[in-house]
Parts: sequence; structure tokens; C-alpha cells
Amino acid sequence: IYLLPEVMHKGYGYQLMQSLIAELHDMGYQKAYLWVLEENKNARRFYERFGFVQSGHRQTDTYDGKEVAELMYMYEIE
Repeated sequence: IYLLPEVMHKGYGYQLMQSLIAELHDMGYQKAYLWVLEENKNARRFYERFGFVQSGHRQTDTYDGKEVAELMYMYEIE
């Protein structure tokens, strides 16, 4: 989820994530996965507060000529 700085910390990301998880649940999914940049501590904190946990998978990729590390997170859908 990418939000403009002026709308961050207003609950929009949480509402979007709740809707997404509800939709995935309705579609029959039991788990959700996402990749987040390792250095993006704000995003990682957001996902962890929501209930996502690190899966233990890590990969590197190149964006704009810079190598970056990404971590996979997982969420158990109930």
C-alpha cells in the first residue's frame, strides 16, 4: 500500500488492508503474502501491527540500478 505523506497515519491504509483481507477471505483464501523492502521500516511496522509475520524468505532485486533487499510477509486469514 502506497499512500501520500499527507494522508498517512489517518487510518486509510488500515481500512484498505481490512477490506483486502475480507475480500480474500470471501474468495476462500487462507493466507496472504506480500513483499516489502527491508529498509522500509514504516511499512514493515504497519504490516506487523496488522498481523503479518515474516515468512523467512528474503530476495534481492534491482530498482533504478540499486540493489535492494525484500522480505516476504505472511498473514493467516481466518
